[in-house]
Amino acid sequence: MTLKKKIALLLLGLLLIIVAAIGLSGYFLNRLAENSHSVVQDNYRTLLYVERMGQSLDSLLLPNSTAPAVPAPLLSLERVATRQLANATETGEVTLNRELDRQLRELRTLVELGADGEVLQGVLFSLKRTLNRIYAINARAVEARNDQAVRAADDALLYSSLFAGVSVLVILLYLLQLPAYLTKPIRVVSERMRSIAAGNYAVTIEEEREDEFRDMARAFNSMAQRLHYFERSNLAQLIVERNRLGAVADHFDIPILGVSEAGTVLFANAPMLEIIRREKTEVIGQPLADITRHNDLLAELTTTDVDRQAPDRRILTIVVDNEERLYSPRAVTVVTDVEGLTQPTRDRFYILNDITDFTRKDLLKTQFMSTLSHELKTPIAAIEMGTDLLKSKRVGSMNEEQRAYVDTIEDSAGRVRRMIDELLDLSRIEAGTIELNQEVTRVADLLRDARETVLPFVKDKQIDLKVEVAPTVPAIRVDVHKLLWAVNNLLTNAIRYTERGGRILLRAFPVAGGSRVRIEVTDFGPGIEKKDQQRVFEKFVRLDRNEQEGTGLGLAISKEFVETMGGSIGVESEAGSGATFFLEVLVAR
Repeated sequence: MTLKKKIALLLLGLLLIIVAAIGLSGYFLNRLAENSHSVVQDNYRTLLYVERMGQSLDSLLLPNSTAPAVPAPLLSLERVATRQLANATETGEVTLNRELDRQLRELRTLVELGADGEVLQGVLFSLKRTLNRIYAINARAVEARNDQAVRAADDALLYSSLFAGVSVLVILLYLLQLPAYLTKPIRVVSERMRSIAAGNYAVTIEEEREDEFRDMARAFNSMAQRLHYFERSNLAQLIVERNRLGAVADHFDIPILGVSEAGTVLFANAPMLEIIRREKTEVIGQPLADITRHNDLLAELTTTDVDRQAPDRRILTIVVDNEERLYSPRAVTVVTDVEGLTQPTRDRFYILNDITDFTRKDLLKTQFMSTLSHELKTPIAAIEMGTDLLKSKRVGSMNEEQRAYVDTIEDSAGRVRRMIDELLDLSRIEAGTIELNQEVTRVADLLRDARETVLPFVKDKQIDLKVEVAPTVPAIRVDVHKLLWAVNNLLTNAIRYTERGGRILLRAFPVAGGSRVRIEVTDFGPGIEKKDQQRVFEKFVRLDRNEQEGTGLGLAISKEFVETMGGSIGVESEAGSGATFFLEVLVAR
């Protein structure tokens, strides 16, 4: 049966009840006439209650006050209201009595909570209006009944009974039956919609009703089935994409492990399985946490930060085919957009790069550089000794041309010695044998020594070298020799790129809340472009290809020295506006 027919039957039933009420009204006519006097008494009783409650309410509304002075009037008001609630006689009075009861409870709650006067006054005025409405209803009822007694009690009672019966039936029909009948299926649909929003597409709505709601249930069930189908299709697409990725990874010689966003192993290629010594069936589809619990190597690998900005300097030593191999771990995130999903999937790849051969070659290169540097020191020392002997008067005097030749040989030997020293420092750094002799020193003393070291070069180019040390600079704990070497390297570079008669600023001041000291060397030369500012700290990098002096190792060695001491080094520059090289070191504790 359709909903329309059900509503029609309800209205027909209402009509039958009304007819029955008219038939029964004659039977109760005399009894109503006899009871009218008692009803009027009830109305008068209500008027009396309203009057007493009004007096109590007036006592609560004190002049120039926004809150009740004492709770006694409130208690009196509640006692009279309790009697009034049991004395409802007129249509609408029950509703007003309920409103009166609600307002009284609200007033009592506010009084107990100590609400402010404006809030209490608003509730009191609402109570006043409710009492006035109750009073008006009962006053009109008394007047109407008096008129009815004059005109005709039987007709008044008949109409009163008829309208009262119709009102009661209408209220019962719409408040008890029809709203519940209409809202129940709506609540069911809302609950099922929330389940679908949570990802449960298996929910359905029963179709046993024979009305329009059955059509709605069928449409809803069809929608849920299609959503479930789409969800499975997207999942299948995601699985296909991951399988394709796994197939590609199997053709790589480097070990690769794929892990889903939920922490499940998606794939592991043959080199990775060989390293972790597991079969594919023991890994694929298993939670990563369960595998790493019994595999220390895999646990170490998966601690690699995903998409970290700085390179991972860890080196893992792994035995493969009875030979120790060196691997550098790396982790990346692969983002996959799947049609129909609101958020992309984020899978993780763990990759091991075999750096064994590179490390061995690098070690051989470092050993070669160290050996070569030491071997070159002997002939350089002989050349320097020879120039010293030539300058000595014991072997005879030289003319100006001969002295110029000797000075050229001495300068060239000095440049070669500096290059050898840089190569030796670099080999020690790469071999990890660099030693620090840290001690507490004053920054002002360090910068004074640096200035005195480069003073001959400054005077030769007539450069104005200004040194500024902030009075609040604390002492620092560093390897004085290595930090002085780094500062001198920055000053030498600044002198090289400063024109004759130019100026250089060397200054120091505290930074990072006083925990570090920053030393800056500022020149006003050609500057460095943004794209080259990180390259200048790499080994063997010289931005000026026409430059003949230097090996391109000075800044790289300075960077290693400073970072080994726990500091940092950098540059701030714009092309054509000079450059400021800075280094920061920790203060002494």
